[in-house]
Amino acid sequence: MYKLNSSKILQKSDTLMYVYFVVDMNWPLKNRDLVSDALIIKNLNNIKIEMHSLPDYIPENNKLVRISESRSIWNLEKIDKIIREKFSFSYSPIISDGGNNLIFDLQTNAPIDFFNPISGQINWEIDPNNIKELEKTYDFKLKVYKQNKPELFDIDSFKIIYSENNFPPVFGKMSKWIVEEGKTYEYKLPVDDPNVNDSILIENIGAQLPRGMKLDNINKTLLFDVDYDHVEKINSTQNYDLQIRASDLSGMSSQVSVSVVVMSTLNPQKVQEKVSELISELEIQQDGLEEINSNLKWIEATSKNNRKLRTLGAAGITFLGSVMGILSTNAEITRKAGAAIGASGAVLSVINEVLSRDDNEIKNLLRETIKLQSNVKVKYDRLSFYKNSQNPSDFQNQEIDLLIKTIDNERETLNKNLFTISENYKIIISEKRIRNMLRKKIL
Repeated sequence: MYKLNSSKILQKSDTLMYVYFVVDMNWPLKNRDLVSDALIIKNLNNIKIEMHSLPDYIPENNKLVRISESRSIWNLEKIDKIIREKFSFSYSPIISDGGNNLIFDLQTNAPIDFFNPISGQINWEIDPNNIKELEKTYDFKLKVYKQNKPELFDIDSFKIIYSENNFPPVFGKMSKWIVEEGKTYEYKLPVDDPNVNDSILIENIGAQLPRGMKLDNINKTLLFDVDYDHVEKINSTQNYDLQIRASDLSGMSSQVSVSVVVMSTLNPQKVQEKVSELISELEIQQDGLEEINSNLKWIEATSKNNRKLRTLGAAGITFLGSVMGILSTNAEITRKAGAAIGASGAVLSVINEVLSRDDNEIKNLLRETIKLQSNVKVKYDRLSFYKNSQNPSDFQNQEIDLLIKTIDNERETLNKNLFTISENYKIIISEKRIRNMLRKKIL
């Protein structure tokens, strides 16, 4: 056992405190200190406090001996009460770090039987026959201060409610709570107690509250900070059914279900990242187009002007071979080469010069791929509108979401077609019959 010389709260929340004490012990040493946590567990009628020593929480004081092992549990009955029958009420304040020469001052509207200004003791034999009202609230405000230093004081307050009839809390009409991802909401629970001034405890008795949701018992509200990961699919919803209970001081309670519907919303940050990624790919594709287009135009012009066909044939095979070599050896450059094919119609005239009538399947596949590449390019150009936008709402409309999905889907198909073409090109260029066709043209 020991008594407190002084105490200091190091850290505090609604349910947990960290406290530093300087204590006196008769044996073996008088000057010791203690650091402890204090876990506060509340229910309707009692408050339970569990304390455990934390010797290493703060550095030790060289003048004091740190207590390393200490554990305490207090079960405190709440002073606030509802009375319906005869009841003996007795209150004795507990004072720590107060010293001597203390004076107590009591302010109350209750017809108490006894009050001691030296000890703060309050006694009251409550008899319903002496209370004329059907319901009455009695407030107590007890102040303690040093006799010679009235500026040093502390105040405790509580209440006693007399009620001949008690009714459980009542919930009003509950509407479905519809929220959207990416926003913050507050939902006021419509609950009240028919008994005047009866305290109400609000609690969640169902499954764990959804991520980002908090219950504010004091203000009887639900707070919901909705992130973008509640709904898995766009244009869909996520439903939560909450079970909320309201209880009064006597333990009477009511409960209600709250239906919460979360509407999906595009995450502007993720959409903006995807737009930047697609635009970056477009810019990378365009980097190498200038020289390639120049070569294609030269081949096309040479073919139309009927210049040296030997040079045409050699240039055409060499050019196609180099491009298809890239396509077949490096998948990452496939998209760049694909853009080159789609960048000019000249490649069609080159292929028509080389392929025979039996190669229509390859010609058709090439034409389809060029058309597809052109369509994707148009969509990429539409994306450029969003490149420098700083407005989050630009990235939350359904149009941009559909545009991104379309480009992704067509880009995958495009790359598959380009790979097929590259394999066919290698076969075409390597066949002797192509060389023979070129020789015939030269002759």
